[in-house]
Amino acid sequence: MSVRFCKAMAAGDDDETKEVLLRQAVGQHGKYLKLAGAGMGVDRHMFGLAMLVAPEMTAPKLFSNPVYKKAKTWRVSTSHLTHPKFDNWGWGEVVPDGVGVAYSIHKDKCVFNVTSRRETNFSKRLAHYLEESLGEVRALLESGQKGGVASKL
Repeated sequence: MSVRFCKAMAAGDDDETKEVLLRQAVGQHGKYLKLAGAGMGVDRHMFGLAMLVAPEMTAPKLFSNPVYKKAKTWRVSTSHLTHPKFDNWGWGEVVPDGVGVAYSIHKDKCVFNVTSRRETNFSKRLAHYLEESLGEVRALLESGQKGGVASKL
C-alpha cells in the first residue's frame, strides 16, 4: 500500500485518490505494527531460531547465507517514542552506510532526530526530503478537510 501511495504522490494523481491510498497504507502499517508487537514481525521467527543455536553448536548454513545476512542489514533504523516529557532524543545508525531516525508523533507536530556518519551526509539529505514529503502530506490532508475524503470520514 505504501508504494501505491508514493507512486500516486509522485505521479500527481488527484487528491482524493492520494488520500484514499494514504489512509489504506496507514491502516496496513497499523496492522503490521500490531503483528510485530505480538512477536510476529518479519524478522522475529528467524531471530528466534538463531537464538536457539548454543555457542558450542554449529549454526545451520542458512544463517551464513549472503541473502540472509543482507536481509539483517538495516540501512534505515528507526525508533518511535512519543511522550509529553520527551522533546528530543537520539537514535544512531546501526550500519556504517545507514541512517538512524528517532521520531515522535504529537497532535500538533512530528519531531524527528536523523543521524548518520558524517562522511555519508545521509542525515542532512534525508531530513530535507522528510520535511518536504511531510509538508506535501500535510497539504494533502488539509485540502481534504475542505470538502475531500477527510471531511467525509
